[in-house]
Amino acid sequence: MWIVNPGVGEGSGVLFDRKFRVAVTYAHITDTSQAVDVYFPAPDENGKLITERDFYVKSRGVLKRLGYYTKGHVVAKNVEIDLAIIRLDGLPETAR
Repeated sequence: MWIVNPGVGEGSGVLFDRKFRVAVTYAHITDTSQAVDVYFPAPDENGKLITERDFYVKSRGVLKRLGYYTKGHVVAKNVEIDLAIIRLDGLPETAR
């Protein structure tokens, strides 16, 4: 997943627990924010994953309706080891 904290930074994240919608990312991405934007890889009409960053940011509304965008809420972090745990509002069916 791609995690964006507007005005602070962006980076990757990993789904840790599907049942409880928990993911991990870097603490420097979350910084002091309590919520971040989370994007999951979305396929184009041919089933190929879309890799252009601008597409995700510009298509957030559509991606949200399709389940490829959600909010992530910081539940814990440790800046010394640069790790943050976030709870996701939703997951796409394809998330593993």
